[in-house]
Amino acid sequence: MNIKIPLIALTTSVMLALGLQAEPTQAEIAATKAEKLYKKLDTDHSGSLSHAELEAHKSGTQLIKRFEKFDANEDGEISTEEYIALASKAKKKKSEDNEE
Repeated sequence: MNIKIPLIALTTSVMLALGLQAEPTQAEIAATKAEKLYKKLDTDHSGSLSHAELEAHKSGTQLIKRFEKFDANEDGEISTEEYIALASKAKKKKSEDNEE
């Protein structure tokens, strides 16, 4: 029996078996930072950010100014997914602008 294993899958399996991990990408680092800030701002642990929660923290000041942009589904709150998606996109754009 001839089994072909894609090289990347084999490499990943070997790295995991040896306890090695690949370096995180800039996008992964940005998403992790965004998630930590989100958890800090979500003081009632509801899984979404309200205007009141953002107003209570200095870190939320910039988000209040762009609340509508973050609130993609217009439900009056910023969900984790909405926040991380837009924060990651902003970080990526900033990285691209710095490369030019």
